[in-house]
Amino acid sequence: MKIAVENGFIEVLSLQFPGKKKMNTAELLNGMTFSKEAKAY
Repeated sequence: MKIAVENGFIEVLSLQFPGKKKMNTAELLNGMTFSKEAKAY
């Protein structure tokens, strides 16, 4: 997952929410539900 910043992008390779296991971005996105209004740019 890439997040736009002023001078380019930051690439997030993994995330860990408090009390949860560490996961890569694909695992995180596969487990999420998005609303019909959600947009990706």
